[in-house]
Amino acid sequence: MPLREQMKADLTQAMKARQSATVATLRSVLAAIDNAEAIPVSEPTFPVEPVPGQRHEAPRKILSVEDIRQIVQKEIDERCRASAKYATLGLQAEAARLQTAAALLATYLQP
Repeated sequence: MPLREQMKADLTQAMKARQSATVATLRSVLAAIDNAEAIPVSEPTFPVEPVPGQRHEAPRKILSVEDIRQIVQKEIDERCRASAKYATLGLQAEAARLQTAAALLATYLQP
């Protein structure tokens, strides 16, 4: 199963199991992937007035598997850096939470 679809399926399972930390982590990384697909719009490419029967969505980038893996790795790195900062501030609980989130995301990068 592709990486993104696996994350979505795992998100659904985590929601059913009421695993709030897992849900928050997966939602965050899926949002990062969605944001990476967005194309900056310098001017509207669709009419301002809605036209019945037509979709008015902006086009999106198509990300490769490697692009998605890089986004996930970036999210892991951010959590590890933040965890280290929290640990130096003596906020061990928050540091542990971020390390757990990074470990969860790391499972998606394993072959």
